[in-house]
Amino acid sequence: MKLNLTSKFTSASLIAVGSAGTAFCLSAPYEGFPTDGTPATASFRSAKVGGFSFVEIGSLHGKGEASGFPEWDACLFVSPRGETVRVMPLSAALKSGVVRADKYLLRGLGPEREVTCYVPASHKPGMRPLKFTASPDVPAGRIESKLVFPDKRNESYVGHLLPVALKAAKPAAPAKSPAKSPAPAAKPSTKK
Repeated sequence: MKLNLTSKFTSASLIAVGSAGTAFCLSAPYEGFPTDGTPATASFRSAKVGGFSFVEIGSLHGKGEASGFPEWDACLFVSPRGETVRVMPLSAALKSGVVRADKYLLRGLGPEREVTCYVPASHKPGMRPLKFTASPDVPAGRIESKLVFPDKRNESYVGHLLPVALKAAKPAAPAKSPAKSPAPAAKPSTKK
């Protein structure tokens, strides 16, 4: 499956893979964090330390821009804190079978459209939607399934994904119940 030619993401782009989904990295992770697919646990600084708010980081990510916080820009949050994350080039993730490319119908970010998404190989169509789904077809490099309240910092990249394979599948025809034979017609009486 080819990448969208208008996207800034390429097969050499880094992808983060965790238990909550996948996301393209908007920058490299912080120094010392492996980018060869080795599972590692991320550490996070507060955005407030750098004078940013999460609303500002979300706004920058919505435009496809990094904020300067490598742990947030590299999307190391695709696993809950304390769980491991794997970061590697997309080409390596595809080749090793860590992720696969699927087509999805994206609803909620403008007009309904078909997008390419990179999902963990273990994720099957029809399973519960991932919290984060990597896509080169949106500036943030990911589509999130839920809006963050109360500040709605991720509003510009929240959408609903429907696997194209499921959309194209027609529902099975309902099973026919065995036809009941009509009741025998009453025989005319021959008595007079």
